[in-house]
Amino acid sequence: ALHALPAAIEHLQAESADKTSSAANLLERVGSFEWIFILHFMRDVLFALSLLSKMFQNDRFLFSEVTDYVDYTVSAMKTAYTGPDAPMGNKLQSFLQSARSGVGNGGFDAFGIHFDPTLDEVNNLVAVCQKFASSLVLNLESRFPHKAEDVLEAEDVLVQIGIIADHFCERHGNLDHEPRVDRERLLAEWPIVAQFLWKYRDKDMVECWKPVMRRGGLMFQEVCKVVIVVLLIPTNTACCERGFSAVNLIKTYLRNRMKTPLLNAIMMIRLNGPTPTDEAAMMALLRAAFITWNELPLTGK
Repeated sequence: ALHALPAAIEHLQAESADKTSSAANLLERVGSFEWIFILHFMRDVLFALSLLSKMFQNDRFLFSEVTDYVDYTVSAMKTAYTGPDAPMGNKLQSFLQSARSGVGNGGFDAFGIHFDPTLDEVNNLVAVCQKFASSLVLNLESRFPHKAEDVLEAEDVLVQIGIIADHFCERHGNLDHEPRVDRERLLAEWPIVAQFLWKYRDKDMVECWKPVMRRGGLMFQEVCKVVIVVLLIPTNTACCERGFSAVNLIKTYLRNRMKTPLLNAIMMIRLNGPTPTDEAAMMALLRAAFITWNELPLTGK
């Protein structure tokens, strides 16, 4: 966002000749000192959290590595934002130095905009950022136990298992069927499963679950039912991003009148259909499409 900000502001300035236009209203918000200050802060915070986020998106991380990654992230946040002499990150630090040097000296220029904040405005924003960072550190420390072995023994894990069990055990609508997972048996199986997982803590997640799944037919039936589903849940937004990319490629400027049903059908084929190199599948798809279109009533257009 910071890299694109100068070009965005320049474009808004060119489009905001009419003071009542939406571009002028947007420029007033985007070009404010508070907004750009917070933007610098969030850039630094998200960068500090990126390593932890990538670790949890990797299906080959170890239980024993969780504590190291969390400790590194917490330490980085505390060093950057807590305490009276905290440097306030990287990008924010340079912007903050310019802001403080401009107080009482006619302000300063950044991104093609002149800012003239007061000392109270600067200090208030610093306090807001430090409070947010402190809350984030407390949240990380409370969600992740300090010792790796406590991850599998913490009460929160059993609570989360209970929530998952409730989800799988509930009866949907008026369908009369037995719950798919026995909640009581699931909670009874979990302590034994936790011991297996800790025994294989130096292996990746897939290898950890293999001994559990091998015994699942007899000992851990309910846990295995949940695990099979949970391990298939994506922990990133790649699926959504592929959908957005498909929309941009299909619904172009020249096809902007395309309605939702047709867009949905083309996206379904693009994302889930056969590859163009599969000639047999492509011919079958074309035949099915021809039959469908041929059966449609004539509209006279």
